[in-house]
Amino acid sequence: MTDFLKLLLSLSLSGSILAILVWLCRKLAGRRLPPAAFCWLWLVVLLRLVLPFGLPNSLMAQVFSPPSAAQSMIPPPQQQTVPDFTVGTRAETDAGTAADQPQSEHSAPAVSPPSSAPQALVKLPPIERFLFSVWATGAALCLGSTLLAYLRLRRNLKREGIAPDPEDLAIFRQMYGQLDGLFSVRLVCSSATRVPMLLGLLRPVLVLPAHAYAKNGQSDVLRCLLRHEMIHHSRHDLWLKWLGISARALHWFNPLIPAILHMMEQDCELACDEAVTARMTEIGRRCYGNTLLAYAADSTMPRYAPATTLNGGGKEFLRTRLLQIKQPTKHGKGAILLALMLCATLAGCGAMLGSAAQPQANQPLAEDEPQSAPAAPSDPVLPEGVLASSTAPIPTSDAVLVTVRDYIPNLFVDLKYATADNLTGMPLYSFTEPQLRYGTVKKLVKAQQLLNQQGYSLKIWDAYRPMEAQQALWQACPDPAYVSDPATGYLGHTRGNTVDVTLVTLDGKELAMPSGFDQFDARADRDYSDVSAEAAKHATALQTAMEAAGFVGYAAEWSHYYDSVEYPKIEASFLTAQQAYTALLAGDTSLLNEEDSARWWVPQFSMLGICYEYAYLDLDGDGADELLVQMAGSPEGYNGVFHFENDQLWCWNSDAAEGNCRDYPLRSGTMVRQYDLGGSRSYTLFRYRSDGTMEQTAQLFERWERMEGEEPAPCPYYTVNGTEVDKATFEAQLAALVTDQLPEPTFWNTL
Repeated sequence: MTDFLKLLLSLSLSGSILAILVWLCRKLAGRRLPPAAFCWLWLVVLLRLVLPFGLPNSLMAQVFSPPSAAQSMIPPPQQQTVPDFTVGTRAETDAGTAADQPQSEHSAPAVSPPSSAPQALVKLPPIERFLFSVWATGAALCLGSTLLAYLRLRRNLKREGIAPDPEDLAIFRQMYGQLDGLFSVRLVCSSATRVPMLLGLLRPVLVLPAHAYAKNGQSDVLRCLLRHEMIHHSRHDLWLKWLGISARALHWFNPLIPAILHMMEQDCELACDEAVTARMTEIGRRCYGNTLLAYAADSTMPRYAPATTLNGGGKEFLRTRLLQIKQPTKHGKGAILLALMLCATLAGCGAMLGSAAQPQANQPLAEDEPQSAPAAPSDPVLPEGVLASSTAPIPTSDAVLVTVRDYIPNLFVDLKYATADNLTGMPLYSFTEPQLRYGTVKKLVKAQQLLNQQGYSLKIWDAYRPMEAQQALWQACPDPAYVSDPATGYLGHTRGNTVDVTLVTLDGKELAMPSGFDQFDARADRDYSDVSAEAAKHATALQTAMEAAGFVGYAAEWSHYYDSVEYPKIEASFLTAQQAYTALLAGDTSLLNEEDSARWWVPQFSMLGICYEYAYLDLDGDGADELLVQMAGSPEGYNGVFHFENDQLWCWNSDAAEGNCRDYPLRSGTMVRQYDLGGSRSYTLFRYRSDGTMEQTAQLFERWERMEGEEPAPCPYYTVNGTEVDKATFEAQLAALVTDQLPEPTFWNTL
């Protein structure tokens, strides 16, 4: 806690120093530098405020964590040696001393604790606890109030939202239909706002006031509004705002933070104005300036809201913006070069300022700080004379997946799923040797030693299981009592810390056990009352040894044991896209790219009660198929597109419950986005690029009936690629581009 407070103060101080430098640059440079340069400088300041990185021996590290004389005299920890899994014969084991035998888990350890363990605890002073509580409360209130205001704004906008005017929507699509992907920003209208605004990071929405601009002769005003907000989108200003909100929550106590955010927002608006008017004529700049004046007095956004809008900043700032629009400054290559040099210099200053040093592993912990479990020795203390010699290299981490017999050569293996001798009747593994995490193998070493002393040996039936094999098992036996549902994620065998074992003699002869492998009945559980006394004796000996070694048994299967330590999931490496798509359709979403998982909603396709259908089609022209999934016969209920690349699934589109919009494929590999609105319908044809973005290829629009209350508009009305045509031409183009290209009903497979 003490180190965290020091780190926080060092970040706040170093960020404030950088902010003062940027302020000086603003005063000295004025309009000689482009406003976008100052946006980059503010980005450096915000990153310094939130990221605890810097050069070694940085200024803040020396100020907040000066090295003491006592610390400089502490010798480095000695290198620990790793005991070898050796040696000897059975006779030597029988002759060993009592000191060589394994200790009970309740007896005192015979070895001293590692030298890196903390020797004492330092009690945290009450004043530091109080300061941390005050900071945490302020940060929570600061972030919570901003999020609540933002959510309230979104709720009001959505509650009073209406469909955009078709002509306004047509202008928007004409301007941005092919920029940054097809409709990367959604256009909506709402009577809850009087100013346009852009909000939303992953699925941005441009909200306009409930006003028909084109029908009221304000098409130029609409273009100015759209251009302004879309420039904010292309410059990723929303991400900068969210970064500013994070910095404000972390450093709410810093009096410079409001000024930093205020100047940053002003520079972002100036940069946006400059980009909007860069290629405008004097008439266009005048129109844009009048638009600013028209919306200057209106504001419905809470302060510090993570959204962009046209107005804000007060009268003085509005005067500055209008002056820049009226008298634009042309910045040459020298100004751009100077801006780059300033950004690099500021970043270097931030690195040299740095932050307070992070807590070291051998530093004492405060009494009230959570303590991690003491580090276990690198290998269990093993009695001599049990295992055959092993010369396998010692992994650098317990999480490494290793071949078991490289470290326990004297156990026996009958890997059932590498053969056809299992419930599926076919081999599921491409390997024949069992694999486990190295930490789990070390525990298995101890169990094998304990059993060897009684005249037994372990035989492994199953160990690490790839996820595709888990999918096959679940399809063959969808009983969660014996096979884990892949939809629940990586569990048990798929994490490489679980093993199915049985007992044999030291020379490998079979022993009586409660049941066979994959024998899912009452005899498989740990109630041994329904099996022979000899089988119960052997199962009990196995259970005692495995539990003594640190394993936990599963009540429904006497042979199933898992390591109590949880390791990170083992990433599957599918050989083909077909296997990845099959896993996704079966409910396994673990292969989805993490960013796409957060951005898109992907349902569990194996969920009962909802019928999905799927198909494969090459949508990006690379010769490999993509996966299309939709609600059976109802793409407006759900439709999604998935792409396989580099052992990952990428979600290119996932659209749910939008009844007036549907995506569907054509035989040529082109997609159609059909949008129905009252008495009108649009067809947007597009292809996917290799990176998942969309490229529009054609657009058709028809209006055959005006909606109730709709202002006068041409009806009937038909366009092809923005050009008005008659009905016959439209229908011919619709048939050639869409209707005649629809795939046959057999194209879809019911899931």
